Amino acid sequence: SNSRVEAVKTVVPDGTASREEEEELKKEVTYASNSVGAKLVFVVRIRDPVGMPKNVKKALTTLRLKCVNEGVFCRYDESNRKKLQLIEPWVTYGVPSKAIITDL
Repeated sequence: SNSRVEAVKTVVPDGTASREEEEELKKEVTYASNSVGAKLVFVVRIRDPVGMPKNVKKALTTLRLKCVNEGVFCRYDESNRKKLQLIEPWVTYGVPSKAIITDL
């Protein structure tokens, strides 16, 4: 039997003292890139359903975004985050400020 051994090289970037610090930095970067930093987001549909796949239509329907320029407040949890990543070309979303909430 041919067994291959692959060497794994750990590169520690400048400014970090150990591999543990590097892992912590990676976790922080991953969290920051996958989160808007709030529990609540406001989602607005911005595009027509031209060329839209069925799974995207279903995700928009579950979020109650059936027409263009409709908006909803939704919790930013794991399931909604995945839906928002799927339908991102058809919607825009962000953290609502108190001024926006009072205007609505």
